[in-house]
Amino acid sequence: MDTIKIRTFLLIEKYKKFSKVAEEFSYTPSAISHIADSLEDELGIKLFNRTNKGINLTTEGYKLYDKFLSIINAEEALFNATSSLIKQKDYSLRIGTYSSIAHHFLPSLLQSFKKSYPTVKTTITVDDYMQNWIEKGKVDVILADQLIGSDAWQPLMDDEYVAVVPKIEAFSKKEITTEELYTHTFIKPDEANLNNYLDYSKFRDVIEVKSIENNSIIYMVKENLGITILPKLSIKSLPPGVKALKLNPKITRTIGIVYDTQHPTWACERFVRHIKKEIK
Repeated sequence: MDTIKIRTFLLIEKYKKFSKVAEEFSYTPSAISHIADSLEDELGIKLFNRTNKGINLTTEGYKLYDKFLSIINAEEALFNATSSLIKQKDYSLRIGTYSSIAHHFLPSLLQSFKKSYPTVKTTITVDDYMQNWIEKGKVDVILADQLIGSDAWQPLMDDEYVAVVPKIEAFSKKEITTEELYTHTFIKPDEANLNNYLDYSKFRDVIEVKSIENNSIIYMVKENLGITILPKLSIKSLPPGVKALKLNPKITRTIGIVYDTQHPTWACERFVRHIKKEIK
């Protein structure tokens, strides 16, 4: 049932004249009369007594008055609630992640996300230490590995590590073993995952680099200062004079996502859904 019929019914009871109701809707009196007739036909009951003095509700009409009024009140409550929810939508999205993910994985992901949700305003914070950022409200979602120490971490994809070496005759093959790595100077990145796989005391020498980005390490390799191990995500565009070798045995890290699963923001909820769809 169209609520315009119900509103017409309520206004007829209020004004007792089709002409006054017509003014409210900017209709003609004949149009209001037609709506009143249509309502009676739809319900199969006479609602109005039409007299020379005006229009009154029938006994049946009076009995239905409160029912009609409750429908209009419920409709208004629904629209008010909807309006409130729209105002509460948070169109901002704060992402915390590593530099390798921010440089090589996140851009294409955000590009496709923005096509679906162009109104979302995105802020990206790049850091290697993001413990408790969700709990502290610093970001809405974190893209990182399982070392961030959160029970809410959900795995998404595996990222393989590779050896990054200078493009010289000594590294003419396509893969390198851990034992072969130990015969060289190692340029140690700030990658805590590697601590589980490497014995740094076995390297000829270790140059430790504390940085959230890997470009400086890559250029040290290019100058033949040593070799390193980096995630594939961080080396999609190696400069001339440097190449990547597969590791034997393989070393991987698992990239996952952390967010407030109990109270995600509107934008966060849709971003997480988008990530899972894209990776799948």
